[in-house]
Parts: sequence; C-alpha cells; structure tokens
Amino acid sequence: MSERFENALSRVLEHHHREGIGTLAEGTLHAVIKYFLDPDESHHEQKLGRSVCDVYNGERIFEIQTRQLYKLNAKLGRLLPENNVTVVFPISAEKHVYWLDKQTGEISGGRKSTRKGRATDVLPELYGIREHLTDANFEVLVLLFKMDEYRNLNGWGRGGKRGSSRYDRVPRELTDEHLLFDADSYRELLPPELPTSFSAKEFAKLTKMSQNAAYQALLVLETVGAVKVQRNGRTNTYHLCK
Repeated sequence: MSERFENALSRVLEHHHREGIGTLAEGTLHAVIKYFLDPDESHHEQKLGRSVCDVYNGERIFEIQTRQLYKLNAKLGRLLPENNVTVVFPISAEKHVYWLDKQTGEISGGRKSTRKGRATDVLPELYGIREHLTDANFEVLVLLFKMDEYRNLNGWGRGGKRGSSRYDRVPRELTDEHLLFDADSYRELLPPELPTSFSAKEFAKLTKMSQNAAYQALLVLETVGAVKVQRNGRTNTYHLCK
C-alpha cells in the first residue's frame, strides 16, 4: 500500500510541481488517487456511454468524490446496472495548513490543524446515495491521508484568512483504508466503545458528529443492515446487528 501511494505521489508531484507551488494545478489529491488506483493513464478519464469515469480498468469503475456524494446519484443510476462501481472517498486524518499569496508567490504557515478526520465521516455523506448502497455492484473505498492544505490569502480579517478559498490539497501519507461493501464492513468503522444498544445522542457524541449528521449516518447504517432501530414514539434506540 505504501509503495503504491508513494509511486503515485511522486509521479503527480513531478508533473505538477516543476515550476513551484505558485503554478500548481488544482486537484493534486484527485490526481494522486487516480494513479494510486491504477498507474495506467490509459484507464483514466474513460467514457462509458454518457458518463466519463475517473478510472475504468475494464472490470471496475472508480469514481473519486471528496464531498457532496448526492451529485453522483444520476451517474450511479446509469452505471450500476451493468458495471461494478467503487466510490472513493478521501478523508484528511491530519493536515498542515499553508497560505499562498498569489501576488508574491510567497507561502507561509504550516500550522497543524486541530481538526482530525475519521473514517466514520463518510457515513453522513453516503446518506445522499443511500439508494445504491445495497446494490451488489456497488462498494465504497475510504482513504485516510495526512495532507498539506494550501489556501489562498483572499478572505477577510486576520490577514485574509477568514473566508479564504482552498487552492490545493497534497496528500503526504496514506494512513488507512476501509472497503465498505456489506454490513460487517460498515460496522468495523464504528467506535469500539459504542454499546450494542445506544441512542442517536450517544452515537453523535462518540463519533463527534452533529446531531443532524448522526441521524443521517444512522439511517445509512440501518440501510446496509449494520444497525436496526427500535422506534418508541419520539425516541429511537439503535441496536448493532450481529
């Protein structure tokens, strides 16, 4: 896993970084993942019918989506009946933030962010494509990275940092991966301290999700058969399925 990732990263950085960070093309993370999945460029950006797929190796389609998975609904509806499809969802487990002044080309910062992504972060995102989760041709690959994030100094306040836009993300290390395809694989994402019966509030606290995100995640887990819900009026109790 490490060698595959390092080869993919080196290949992309050699191409993108020849003239320095000021000329970086957007989407370094996306490009590295494509080469990690398949180093053969001829398998990238393949057209199948009306759809252009990030990677297609003749046996499986890989679609890389960093957020707003609901946007894949129509595409998945077209592809899944006749193809094996893996949705790839990268998560920043740890990141350092750098600031880019496009006028001078100067890069500053390098501060380690206090926000840490978790594999469970994929669950509320999957809410938007839950109708496809139990399709036999469908699976999800969650990749966790240590990343460098470059942001433009184009916001307001605090030297242009508030409300700034992201310029690029560069993955530096692949720390973990999870393949989700059945109830057991989804349950493996859950915190080990989660009891066998729990409330949505307990789930939200242990996964560090908002209440709304927790409800979406629990509906996803119910959809794939990882949990079952006992509805008691306005209060639900969730049970881990064995």
